[in-house]
Amino acid sequence: MDRSDVEQVQISTLSVEQRDLLAIYLERAAISHELTEHHVTVPEDRARDLYSALAMVVRARPDQTSTEDDRSPTERPPVITRRAVFVGDRIVASRARRALGAVIDWLILDLWALAAYVAGAPNWATAVTLGLYVIVATAVFGRTVGKFAAGTAVVAHHTAAPPGWMRSAVRWLTTSWPAVATIVVPNLPVWVDVLAFVGLVLTYSPLLWDPERRGFHDRAADTVVVLAKQRAARPRSSPRSRPETRP
Repeated sequence: MDRSDVEQVQISTLSVEQRDLLAIYLERAAISHELTEHHVTVPEDRARDLYSALAMVVRARPDQTSTEDDRSPTERPPVITRRAVFVGDRIVASRARRALGAVIDWLILDLWALAAYVAGAPNWATAVTLGLYVIVATAVFGRTVGKFAAGTAVVAHHTAAPPGWMRSAVRWLTTSWPAVATIVVPNLPVWVDVLAFVGLVLTYSPLLWDPERRGFHDRAADTVVVLAKQRAARPRSSPRSRPETRP
């Protein structure tokens, strides 16, 4: 299981019976998981299913009449140690996935620019085709080749709908104007390159601390990058019987 795209919850406060019951819920819901005495880990896109199962497990504790004062330590709720971020019902893509998608797209764009240079294409034509690749793919499909490979997609922040043409164009221009300037106007002064580098750092650095992992380009275009696949349905049914107590 990819450790960058998982949901992990500390369950050391659960009893043995509760952990066994949790295992039954996860298995019957066909949720891939790793269950130990201290943690349960599931794929990030099954996070809400995990929390539904944990809620049922906690409600199923043996002593339903105990008070807050005499409740045993094993009856405390689980502790979330790694939690997915949601926008509506979509899970925000991890930083690792976003980095993977960006690297793949950068390679594609660099190879295309090199091929255009070797073929003697005009600089303006190269810049236009690079922009069309990103803008059209994002507006129509919500994802470029890099994002497709990384399993991510761009959506409108408040509605989780496809970003559309305007958002796609703003998002691309916010990050790509230095590359476009270099292609269209060769031999720019060094200070322009420095300014472009600082601008890119400021654009992407919010991904390190922003709760929804949105860079300046995401905020300028009012977009967010999420996992491309929809989250799975919650468990359809719960087991009717509890596991037998271990001797």
